[in-house]
Amino acid sequence: MINAVAEELDLTEKQRELFRRLRARAVTLRKGYVHTMEILGGQLRATLDSNSTGGGRRHEIIREMSSVREKYQQELIAVIVEFLDCLDSKQKEKFLEITGKNKVLSRLLAG
Repeated sequence: MINAVAEELDLTEKQRELFRRLRARAVTLRKGYVHTMEILGGQLRATLDSNSTGGGRRHEIIREMSSVREKYQQELIAVIVEFLDCLDSKQKEKFLEITGKNKVLSRLLAG
C-alpha cells in the first residue's frame, strides 16, 4: 500500500526521497514502540500472575503504557505532518482522501 500511495500521489524525486526517509523513521518508531510495549506487557502479566495484590504496580505499568502510546502517536503525527508539508495542495487532498479510508490513520490524524 505504501508504494501505491507514492505512485498515486505522483511524487517528485525529491518528495520520494523524503517519503522513503520518513517511512524509515516511522518503521523505527514502530519497532521501538512495539518493543517497549512487549516489555511493559510482560511486566503487567507478571504482576497478574503473582500471588501478591500488586495493584499499585499494575496501575503504574498501565499509565506507563498509555504514556508510551501517546508519545508514539505524537511522533508518528510529526512524521506525517512533515510529509504533508512537502506536498502541493492537490497531493495533500489526495493523500487525505486515501488515508481517510484507513480508520486507524484517520483517527490518528484527527487527534
